[in-house]
Amino acid sequence: MDFLQKPFKPQDFIDCINRSIRVARENFEQRQAKETAEISLQRLSPREREVLHHLLDGATSKEIARILNISYKTVDVHRSNVLRKLKVVSYLALKRKFEQGSPMASKCQAEPVRRASCKSPTSEL
Repeated sequence: MDFLQKPFKPQDFIDCINRSIRVARENFEQRQAKETAEISLQRLSPREREVLHHLLDGATSKEIARILNISYKTVDVHRSNVLRKLKVVSYLALKRKFEQGSPMASKCQAEPVRRASCKSPTSEL
C-alpha cells in the first residue's frame, strides 16, 4: 500500500491512480491468460499431454512413438489434436506458447503480483 503525503499536487494523485489502474489491468490480464491456459491444458487427454511433453522436449513423432510404444501415425493424430485443442497452427507456435514467461509455461507457475508505486516527491524522508 502506498501513501501520498499531504500536501500533494492533484496531478501526483491522478498519476498514482492511473498507475494503480494500469497495474490492476495487467494483473487481471495475466490471471485471465493463466486461467485460459489451464482450461486449454485440461482439454487434453492424458496421452495427448504425454505427446505434448515430448514435443516440447524436441522429440520427433518417431521418437515419441518409440518412447510411448505406439505407432508414429498415432502420435501424429495426437499431435494434431494437441495443436487443434490449444488453438495453434504449427509446432513453432506451440513452442512459443510454452516459452518461459508465457501463461502456459510450466503449468502456469505463479508470478508475483506487481504493485503500483505511488511516491510523491515530498513523501521521501
